[in-house]
Amino acid sequence: MRNTKTGIAATQVKREIRTWFAFEGPLGEVVHNKRFFFAWKDGCLMGTYSTLGEAMESLEGRERMKMQ
Repeated sequence: MRNTKTGIAATQVKREIRTWFAFEGPLGEVVHNKRFFFAWKDGCLMGTYSTLGEAMESLEGRERMKMQ
């Protein structure tokens, strides 16, 4: 006969640990994953940056180019 206690312990799901944070604004989204900031616009990756400011500036710069 099978031991049910070991079966239960093996099927327990580990709790997910989130290592990223997302910022959403009118120009696009910025995702921070431990070390880098990723700028996204309309579902496309626009670039990888070291700071949040750089990522936001890159989204603003692309918006300015469209307006001119």
